[in-house]
Amino acid sequence: MDSYSQLLEKIRIPQPSLQKFAVISIFEKLRSAPPYLNPDSAPGTDAITQCLHSTSASVLDQSVRELCRLVRDSKLDLSRGLMELQSALEESDSRLVSLFVKGIGFLVRFGFQKNELRFIASETHPFVKHTKDMTLGKRKIAGRRLVGNGMSS
Repeated sequence: MDSYSQLLEKIRIPQPSLQKFAVISIFEKLRSAPPYLNPDSAPGTDAITQCLHSTSASVLDQSVRELCRLVRDSKLDLSRGLMELQSALEESDSRLVSLFVKGIGFLVRFGFQKNELRFIASETHPFVKHTKDMTLGKRKIAGRRLVGNGMSS
């Protein structure tokens, strides 16, 4: 943790430009770190977690971008990236949700393009099930509205 502690302190300073620079520096260090400090190590995982659980919008925005870059550059496993974002999303303030949704959307699209995500496995994922249930619910509501307005065939 000592390797990332000074940079992690800088993300707590309420100055967005300094926070973004600190996040970029943390993720650059993760990208080129030796195995004992890389994203899969305890200090690396802790640094990622602290960045993604910040209350600052500028820290979160840059952290999500950098996490997506780690996955895109094969420095972090896709499923791990998705889990990190989902975990942070669950604990985030509602005004910051869109930052995580964009990151999750990017990683899902990236995974399908790289054939790392498959429909068979993803259909059983709780997020996909929830989205499907919402879509079915909207169709039922729309059908009821059409019937209620006398527009059914």
